[in-house]
Amino acid sequence: MTRRIKVWLAAAVLAAALAAAVVWGLPALVHSQAQQRLSALLGREVTIGQVQTSLLRLAVEFDDVRVAARDAAQPPQVELRRLVVDARWRSLWAGAPVLDRLTVEAPRLRLRRLADGSSDVDDVRARLAAADDTPTPADDAPPKFALHNIRVVDGEFSLDDERTGAAHRVTAFQLGLPFLSSLPFDAEVDVEPRLAFVLNGAAFDTGAVTTPFAADRHTRMTVRVADFDLAPYLPYLPRDLPLALRSARLAGEVVVDFEVGADGQPRVKLTGDVVARDVALDGVVAGDAALAPRVRWAALDVALADVQPLQRRVQLGRVALQGLQAELARDARGDLVWPAFAGAAAPSTASTATTTPPAAPWQFGVERFELAGARLRWRDAAARPAVDWQFAIASTAGPFAWPTTAAWPCR
Repeated sequence: MTRRIKVWLAAAVLAAALAAAVVWGLPALVHSQAQQRLSALLGREVTIGQVQTSLLRLAVEFDDVRVAARDAAQPPQVELRRLVVDARWRSLWAGAPVLDRLTVEAPRLRLRRLADGSSDVDDVRARLAAADDTPTPADDAPPKFALHNIRVVDGEFSLDDERTGAAHRVTAFQLGLPFLSSLPFDAEVDVEPRLAFVLNGAAFDTGAVTTPFAADRHTRMTVRVADFDLAPYLPYLPRDLPLALRSARLAGEVVVDFEVGADGQPRVKLTGDVVARDVALDGVVAGDAALAPRVRWAALDVALADVQPLQRRVQLGRVALQGLQAELARDARGDLVWPAFAGAAAPSTASTATTTPPAAPWQFGVERFELAGARLRWRDAAARPAVDWQFAIASTAGPFAWPTTAAWPCR
């Protein structure tokens, strides 16, 4: 055996040993790091039963994932039977996450609202908010990502309200999305869109139509809602919102089209009609609550003509607002009483080392706006004598667009 052959054999053995070390050692490394980092991030013990990896497909599978509850005597806050993340090597040079498949099996989420109005995940929310110190880009550029074949199966979510004694359950949760992407892609899509669940005993399911052999890989999902009352769920909205929603009923039918053109550009298009009835909003202010702004309306009917969120386009058809009642006021100091947005911060003037190209602006268009039966109340505590005026308003306008230079087709 020549010296050269011996060298090649030694190199082959060393390469095989390194490959075996990676194959056998990588899952243990991912398992250990994932548990430690997630536990530190959430402030809760995170355990993972098993981790499997594949360097060839750049995939990782987590089995039996559990996030402990704040109260150790309670069942886990979150459980996952299986989580599969199948990425692509393209993510490395795309500078953005590109996933061929994301599968979540049997997720379980348990929430509790305590008697004082707080929840048992407030500590996690606070930690995540403190950890999110990334500066917001001034240009508001849309994030780059590509998620394909998203599937959630056999989900269950529960909310026990100690304050009201109510218990809410979502069971048999199923979600299928062909893609959510802001990048062109050429991945195989085999998931049909679907959303189905049972909420407090009431079943909800969507219909889906697909054309798997078409060049545009077009799939369609129809979402229907018939007079859904939000009142039982309003207490669970975040308490730091500038406007408090007091009542609302939703109805409508929205068609969601998933389409990939010949250029590989993904498009998600929404069309249909959405109606919000019996809506009441109260402003949350630090001063005189009696002067807080209030908004009520009987019905807001919005026709979605062509809404493409990934392309930052919103084209509406007829928008009709009926029975609007709005109250605005100025306090005794002459300041407009207006709700303050919690967490709002002044824009930073610090310069950054890198520059990001400006993002395409959002484009909005409305074919026709109708305002009927509206009443505006204006109260001015700074005037002497104090002013309390009411105006009746009716108006029709359109079409119009923003920015005004955008060429929107009005249908």
